[in-house]
Amino acid sequence: KMAPIKHKSPPFSCNLVANARLHVLFLRAVHLSGVSLQRPSAESIRRYKDLWLPLVASASSTAANGVEQLIPPIDVAWLWHCHRLAPRDYGRYVRQELGVDEYLDANPPFALQCPEGAVVRHDGSADAAKHTRELWAISYANEPFSLESDEKKQSSEEYGMLHNFDLIGSCERQATFLWQVTQERFGDEEFLQDGVDAYYKFLKLRSTEQGRDQIIVPTYQIDLMWHTDILTSLASYDADCRRITGRTLHHDDSLNDRSQDSTLNKAFDATKQIWRQTYGEDYVVIGGMYRGEPPKGYWESEWVMSHLSIQDDAEEMKWPVIRPEIEGTVLNRHRIMGASSRGKSEYFEVDSGALDGGGEGGDRLEEGPWLWPYDTLPNGEKCFIEFAQSKASNAPGSINNPKKDNYIFGRGELGYGYYHIRTKDAYKILMERVDKRIRAKEGDFACANLGTCFCPALSSARTKQAKIKAELNDLIEVRGVLEARYRADSPNGIVGLPKEITTNPARKNVVNKYYDEGGGWIFPVYFYDAGGGCGTAIDGIGW
Repeated sequence: KMAPIKHKSPPFSCNLVANARLHVLFLRAVHLSGVSLQRPSAESIRRYKDLWLPLVASASSTAANGVEQLIPPIDVAWLWHCHRLAPRDYGRYVRQELGVDEYLDANPPFALQCPEGAVVRHDGSADAAKHTRELWAISYANEPFSLESDEKKQSSEEYGMLHNFDLIGSCERQATFLWQVTQERFGDEEFLQDGVDAYYKFLKLRSTEQGRDQIIVPTYQIDLMWHTDILTSLASYDADCRRITGRTLHHDDSLNDRSQDSTLNKAFDATKQIWRQTYGEDYVVIGGMYRGEPPKGYWESEWVMSHLSIQDDAEEMKWPVIRPEIEGTVLNRHRIMGASSRGKSEYFEVDSGALDGGGEGGDRLEEGPWLWPYDTLPNGEKCFIEFAQSKASNAPGSINNPKKDNYIFGRGELGYGYYHIRTKDAYKILMERVDKRIRAKEGDFACANLGTCFCPALSSARTKQAKIKAELNDLIEVRGVLEARYRADSPNGIVGLPKEITTNPARKNVVNKYYDEGGGWIFPVYFYDAGGGCGTAIDGIGW
């Protein structure tokens, strides 16, 4: 049995958590465009193998440092994505066909160019996108950079075989990967970080005596990190594997028969047994396992628009914070709202009303000083109430904690539990929760921008974009008020609102959302909705 895995420094060459978010964004963009929902056309495959790969190989060979930043058109990007997920076959192909190093990487990874010049990208790659189009025009004067709509014909099986690698089959299998990694917990920072640790243990498993010659099968929590590691850089992936296990672990997605006696099912059973023997724990992760095949609605491109954050009320969702260039406008909260909610507290005026559940009702904080979590209130109630593990279920993360008025549920100074709203811990928890909601909405807004790019005439896409922007402004409003309260000397008085609001009688309705006539703090219902006051999910433990 191995000792618990503890890393003194990141064991991988890249930030897998950050890149996993970019990876999911890439998959959502390809799905929204419809590219991953149909068999690749013969024309797309020709563009990929006869135009794109030679272009990258030639540009990289003449680059000063051997690395050229090029961003492919979306149909080519999807084929390149799926081909590189078979590193051994991909390396053999580029080495034999192009005579170049087998590590012909995408740089930057998870970037693509949509029709009409829209770019899903890393910051700073707008110039690379422009350079790519210019280089394409010089190299292929009679070839359009983007695939023309009338060229999308069904391909033949023979045309999709690249040195005995079935590229079409790989694309069809990878088309469902987004479904598996759009489970709720994949939006949680801690879940993703746990995935990095599990992936490290997965690689180490290959170096054990039992795992050396055994096909080992990942959970989807691990598989997202495995795919991300490969796609970020094949060269770095190979180096990581050799450093961790002594050899490269080859990725093969062709095993997809899940029947009881299939090779895949038997290998997964063996993996569970070896994992238990090696690490002394069950090989299972709630919210990160195979969840069945996608429903019929998944095969519509609009599915992405209706599943931007799985469920908007899930406090643990944190989709990628992305910076795509859409029609020349870079998504940036400073550009959209006017300022950032991460620094000083500042109020942002919005007209869209309260957040989920509305602003009616709520709690009022009685006057008094700040209290510590271990203090007791004048009415005898404790400022901290430890959470109760559910006795009805043995599943990790199952908890039974109903909403408690005047308390916020989360992790504070004394661990997980309910913190009274007269403790600073309650506001720290709320700010962390709202930050996650903000980042989720930022990802939603960027994806909605993609929807208006692909479907500019679709009124529902524009309506959803406007709705998400309003919700994002609402969250930033809440965040500003919460931070001001957290930094206040005592839990009373009007804070977080500028004088032009508080001294304007016409804006009294804004003040009344958060404060009574005497400056007492009001907790609207949506504070709990945004901050998780009901206690139905907690970091790293909740569903």
